[in-house]
Amino acid sequence: MKRLLCAVFILASQPVFAQELSPANTNLWNTFKQGGILMWPILFLGIVGLTIIIERSLYYIKLKIWDSTHIESKLDELLGSTNYNFREEAIDDLEKNLQVYYNQLEKGLVLLNAVGNLAPIIGFFGTVQGMIAAFASIAAATTVNAKVVAVGIQIALITTAGGLSIAVPTLAFYHFFVHILQNVYAKASELIIQKTNHLPRYSQIENRPTIEGV
Repeated sequence: MKRLLCAVFILASQPVFAQELSPANTNLWNTFKQGGILMWPILFLGIVGLTIIIERSLYYIKLKIWDSTHIESKLDELLGSTNYNFREEAIDDLEKNLQVYYNQLEKGLVLLNAVGNLAPIIGFFGTVQGMIAAFASIAAATTVNAKVVAVGIQIALITTAGGLSIAVPTLAFYHFFVHILQNVYAKASELIIQKTNHLPRYSQIENRPTIEGV
């Protein structure tokens, strides 16, 4: 289970420390632990991001969101339940009703974006923490060698890699989902115009010619 959770981190091997680490200490779980306490919030963000990505993907696949027929059927349902007299009235009401549907489509995307932005920040905080530890080791040591600063630099590299390995796929999926939804919204706006085009405008009624004396 631990290996599965840590698999979200694609951590590059570090040749500088290869001689210091035994083969038993180079697996993902030990690498994760060597990153320090900040790897836990990074792991948590990774799990949250992965959960949202899977949930949204399954939801969009279920709706067949790439097919405009689901939007068209939604509009037909709204048009069939209300009698509109004017085009502006219909457009305004349809857009308000569809906003609830849009909110359902966008559910979780704000959090997904937050995960993608927070993960590298925590990773960079770990970088600072690791460098502080490295310089503290240098200050405390009587002789300076690679082994003295290895632990601090290792923390810096692992947390940075961990944060970026969460941020890159998370933000990639976020922008992919946003792109899909933008296409849905554009198609919905086009369909609203098409399906209300037969209704008269307010201006057409107001400017209707009248018969004198009537």
